[in-house]
Amino acid sequence: MMPDDPVTIPEHYKSLAREMKQMSLSIRDAFAERPLPQGLPWKMPDDIVRFCDDLKGSVERLAICINTLPGCSAQYIPRENINIAMSEAISRLDLEVQGLITLYYKLWQRPFPADYIDGQPIVSEMYENIMRDCLILFGKVVDLVELPPEQIPAKYGSTNVSLSHSFTPAVADRILFWLDNRAEMNNRKKAPSWTLLGFLFGWFWGHRD
Repeated sequence: MMPDDPVTIPEHYKSLAREMKQMSLSIRDAFAERPLPQGLPWKMPDDIVRFCDDLKGSVERLAICINTLPGCSAQYIPRENINIAMSEAISRLDLEVQGLITLYYKLWQRPFPADYIDGQPIVSEMYENIMRDCLILFGKVVDLVELPPEQIPAKYGSTNVSLSHSFTPAVADRILFWLDNRAEMNNRKKAPSWTLLGFLFGWFWGHRD
């Protein structure tokens, strides 16, 4: 395509960009409005297992929602149905984003016990990294839809912008180390962290092109 060729963005992609901007605002609000822990402490290590399991399910559903957006999957959708299909897909994605935010709030509604208190921000980092990953991915979609084509290479270094995203094991490594130290300090049986946190390794979501 020549630089002077007109670029027409389909309406369903404009709708997706608008809604992803709103989802991004919700995520940023969640960071700003995180509750202060109060009341009875969470039970350890049982509740950390539950937090990891809940997050695992949330990440899996988010990935499915993103990978099945019209244009991100191989499924053929007739032109006359594309706007409805995108609207339904956006609703599913928004539901999962709000669910992730709810889990994040839940984590901070109550404190960790005194001998585990340093672990609450570490566990929280799992949630926060995934929320930031959403912001990065949503931001790319918004840019592709709204920025003038000539600004894309200046921002991303190429006219081809990858919408793929994979999680890194850095946060999981920190939690594994923290859990191991707590187990040694408290002379308790180690939590089966390798099964709980394995989902953070190499998880992939987003458009593969």
